[in-house]
Amino acid sequence: NQRPSLQVSKNTTCFSFVVSPHRATTTSALLAAKAKSPKFNPSTEQWEYTSDDQKPEAGYDISGTLLRQGPKPFFIRLLNPDQYEQAVLKFMATDSCDRMVAQGNMDAFFENAQDWAYY
Repeated sequence: NQRPSLQVSKNTTCFSFVVSPHRATTTSALLAAKAKSPKFNPSTEQWEYTSDDQKPEAGYDISGTLLRQGPKPFFIRLLNPDQYEQAVLKFMATDSCDRMVAQGNMDAFFENAQDWAYY
């Protein structure tokens, strides 16, 4: 049931084998994920939650941002919490991913947008 896969990072010489279950992505699965995505409210011009698993409590806290990506995204999250939250929600909606993935991507983006664009 499980296939090993090789993951290679562009910036390291380290290789790791990861065993993950093989999952076929179906159109219905993609539509279900999209249905759970945050929605944009045109009247407030803000992204809004559609379920509890999209709220900040479902992700990692601000200390997790500091530990994962350093001081730059930490201070953006600390000083502009609304901007950070809107960026996470927009990423969740456009990429149909969960909160942890969106937070990781936004933290990496705020740390170094040019490097993030190549991943």
